[in-house]
Amino acid sequence: MPHEFVRLADIAPERFTESVLAFANRWGVLRICEHGQPAGHAGYQCLPEAGNLWLWAPGQLDVDEGWEKIEAWRRYSGQLLGLLNVGLALQSGKAGSEADWKRVRDAEVSFDGDHPLGAFGGRSVAHSQLELSRAVTRWLQFGLVAPVASYDFAGKKLKIEYAYLGLPGMLAIQLAAALQRGTYTCAGCGYPFTPETDRRPRSDKKTWCSACGTLEQQRRYQRRRYWEKKSPMGTDSQTDSLREERAGSDV
Repeated sequence: MPHEFVRLADIAPERFTESVLAFANRWGVLRICEHGQPAGHAGYQCLPEAGNLWLWAPGQLDVDEGWEKIEAWRRYSGQLLGLLNVGLALQSGKAGSEADWKRVRDAEVSFDGDHPLGAFGGRSVAHSQLELSRAVTRWLQFGLVAPVASYDFAGKKLKIEYAYLGLPGMLAIQLAAALQRGTYTCAGCGYPFTPETDRRPRSDKKTWCSACGTLEQQRRYQRRRYWEKKSPMGTDSQTDSLREERAGSDV
């Protein structure tokens, strides 16, 4: 779901409102408060700007939980995209691009002159690691994410789970999990993603997100059918080529 959210960052203006509405109707809203941030930034002391009212105004979003200004969706989808790209860069020992860091820092709203992520520390790997950690912590605050202990009576043991509030909480948990597990660049759409299984793609092979992977499998099937129809028995070289392609492209 965070990978669906970050795609909103690059959607053309004429389709942005429609795309945000479709996403919000499925997953909920960001609960933007009067400060232009998810209300969880101040704990339980701040409420979404629209509360639970049904309202509509130009440039705002009408969904079950009320309305909110969609400008924030552009900022925060861009921020998550920047964070995933920075995480991908850090995996290779790089600090992340200026464009991605601009997305990350420009999304934040400052009221007292101090940036919420701290002073700009330059673009060394060490500073990038620190600032990435701060940004993920901010999202955990947005979603009011907190550990909760419960007892598993069937398993006769204590377990720790995470409580969260709404869409910001879901995004925060999945963002943290994605950066912890590692991200990859999809060969199809070019967006960062995290594999849905524990199997890690090979670094010397192309890899696809779940959506593009399905399309690529369809394309490979169509190519295979084309060669089967063109030469029912097939040629050894073509068969070997298709076999190598399937083995090397699976994610």
